[in-house]
Amino acid sequence: SLKGKALQRNAPKLLELFGDLIRAPHWDDRTRLKELLSQHVTSLRSRIQKNALNYAVQTALSPFSRASFVYDQWNGLAYFQTILKWAENPDALIEQL
Repeated sequence: SLKGKALQRNAPKLLELFGDLIRAPHWDDRTRLKELLSQHVTSLRSRIQKNALNYAVQTALSPFSRASFVYDQWNGLAYFQTILKWAENPDALIEQL
């Protein structure tokens, strides 16, 4: 996800920057990609610590409906485990990109 803050008068410039990022990502900047992955892991760890019960409930509900299963895969512990696996060997992930 993209996040940003700008004064109202600078909002068009911020949106333009977001557009540039989406249209032409720089997959060749390995250092930056590793840093972004590391930041995402840190953010996920913090989120899991704060919302452990919610993650446990979502994981428990995932077998009961397709929507819960997909949500868990995309946002739950399964997603967290996938990101951790990528963070262990970011060079292999970057090669696939």
